[in-house]
Amino acid sequence: MSSYFRQKLQPAWEQTVAEALAARLGCEIDVDLRPRTLAGAAIGALNAAIAIWVAGDCVGLLPDLTEKAFDVLRPDRGRPDLDAT
Repeated sequence: MSSYFRQKLQPAWEQTVAEALAARLGCEIDVDLRPRTLAGAAIGALNAAIAIWVAGDCVGLLPDLTEKAFDVLRPDRGRPDLDAT
């Protein structure tokens, strides 16, 4: 991914997601850890899906891969004993 994406776009997206989560959770973004932590995890999952999709020559559907990346964040997923596909 380009440096512009990593330095400019990604932090802006993460901030926007964190602000939306704070509003939805009814908490203060600069006090409660949840909005920024969840936003960082969400953007990280999206980045992982994009990176793997691009590395695989963009074969398959990005939304399907993104859904799988978000599944890793679920409490009952993301464990080594579960299938990664």
